[in-house]
Amino acid sequence: MKKHIGLIFAILFFLFAGLQYNDPDPWSWIAIYGIVSLVSLLQWKNKITDNFLLLFALGFMAAALSYAPEIISWAEKGFPNIAGEMKTENPHIELVRETLGLAIASMALFYLYKIGRSKL
Repeated sequence: MKKHIGLIFAILFFLFAGLQYNDPDPWSWIAIYGIVSLVSLLQWKNKITDNFLLLFALGFMAAALSYAPEIISWAEKGFPNIAGEMKTENPHIELVRETLGLAIASMALFYLYKIGRSKL
């Protein structure tokens, strides 16, 4: 199963990219999820080094951490619902969703890095 995780992630993130058409900033998210999809596919095909996986994972994690003030603000408001509406008037909803998207992308690439390192 671990052998095909890269392919599974590639397909999932390709689908995630395709679902971004109605996002307020679709092209940036199509690019982000597209990069994760491509990197996952390259990992599955053994065409990318573990160091590049780590570099991408750290980059996405740094981007997610840049949203820390918005996450803190959301927490201070009592964690209002972020799943109730797709089109939103509340900026914290989009910012929290973006943070979660970057964190998921980062965790997926960290996992691919981890399983790649375990083969050594």
